[in-house]
Parts: sequence; C-alpha cells; structure tokens
Amino acid sequence: MIFTNIVLHPATEQVTNTLPERRQLDDRYKWKLQDIFSTDAAWQEEFASIELLLPNVSEYQGKLGSSAEVLYSCLNLQNAIEERFGRLFLYAGLSNDQDTSEPAYQDFRGKASALMARINQTRSYIQPEILAIGKETVDGFQSDYEPLQAYNHLLEDLFRSAQHVLPPEQEQLLALSGELAQGAADIFSMFNNADIRFPSIVDEKGNEVEVTKARHQRFMESADRRVREDSYRALYGAYAGWTNTLAATLSTAVKRNLFYARARKYNTALDAALD
Repeated sequence: MIFTNIVLHPATEQVTNTLPERRQLDDRYKWKLQDIFSTDAAWQEEFASIELLLPNVSEYQGKLGSSAEVLYSCLNLQNAIEERFGRLFLYAGLSNDQDTSEPAYQDFRGKASALMARINQTRSYIQPEILAIGKETVDGFQSDYEPLQAYNHLLEDLFRSAQHVLPPEQEQLLALSGELAQGAADIFSMFNNADIRFPSIVDEKGNEVEVTKARHQRFMESADRRVREDSYRALYGAYAGWTNTLAATLSTAVKRNLFYARARKYNTALDAALD
C-alpha cells in the first residue's frame, strides 16, 4: 500500500507528483501498532509462545467425551489460542498493509498464515469428536457443569451444521490445504497494493498528478468532467492491461470456493457462504 498525499512545496505551494514513503509522514497519520505489540520482537516472542501451545491441544484428542470438565478445558484452550492468534495476525496484517512491498512484513504475514494453517490442522479433530459424543451427552455435560454453558452457542451451531463436518482425517486434510487456498487472494493483494501503477493526469489547476486509488476518489468528485473522465480512464485502463492475469486469479478464487463447498457437501458455494 502506497500513501497518496499530494505534497505542497512550502515556498511555491505547487503540487508535486511525489508519492511520499511512509517514513516521511508525521506519526499522527500512522496506525499505533505498538498498542497491539510494543515491538516486532514482542510479536516474534508471542509467535513462538503460541507454537508451544499447539501440542497441548493434541493431548485432548480421544478424551473429549470423558467428562464435561475435559471438554470445557479443551474449548478454553482453543479459545485462548484463537484470541492470542487474532492479535498476532492483526499486527502482521496491518504491518504488511502499511507498505505491502516491505519484505520483513511480507514475512510476518506469511508466517502468520502458516501458523493459522497449523492451528487449524492441530484442532481439526475437535468438531468431529464432539459430534461423535452426541448432542444428548453434550447437553448433559452442560446441565451438570455450568462453566460449559459459556460455549452453548458454539456447540449448538456445531450440531446444527453436523452434516457438513467431515471425519477427523478429512478435516485435517482440509486444514492442511488452507495456506494453498489463500494463494489467489495473496497474489491479488500484492498486485493491487504493491505492483500496479497508474498514469498521470492534469488536475483542475493544470498540475500533472499521478493517479492513485486514493486520489481517484477525490478526482471523481471534481466539478470538472474532464478530470473525472481522465481519472476513470487512467485507473481502470491500468487494470484493463492485466485482464488475463486478473481473470485467472479470480477463476482460481472461484474454484477454491467450489472446492470447499463440495468437500463439505453443500449444494453451491453460495449455500456454504450463507451457512
């Protein structure tokens, strides 16, 4: 993502065609990501800490039906990992979004996506195993052990969608495919936020200004029809030069949705999305 401020030279107050780098901007215009993690090193420490929790999830496999307390403990651990990973993924994603051409944060985002796939793989047995216990038993667990009632909605929703949950081995296989399935979205994000460039147009005041997605929004509100049309043609003309690449990327994303819908026994990808 490239910042799109129009820069005024203090002496001449003439618009330049310069796109400032993020490091050139005042801190008040930047996200305060240190509120999530104080440093990149703190993020890396949390990443390693979450990795160490994953074997603990596996220890519950085959034991969820033994007691309400065991089921509650497993769901609590899963919830804690999800909460911590959410902060980890958010920091990686926002850091990458600041400048998608920055290799260090591309790496952060890639590592976070890989960890998400590992988390999903590790916990892939949980839903099938709860369904195998049966709703009657799980309802009894909740009646006898009040803390488990905190997960009432999660459990009700699981039994509602039981026909779309696969056996443990197949759930694990789908979880393993998650990182690959994200490929089309990752490719488009890099293209759309880092690689594509748009031509310049002449604005209302006669200044030659490079079009960006942010500037395009301003140009489309111009009172000058010529400026609106020039900006529109500059923006969408650039995309038109990549029609085949964009069509192939979209086709891959559609196939991904169809694959998961069919694997989970939905009639259509729309049914899967709405469910």
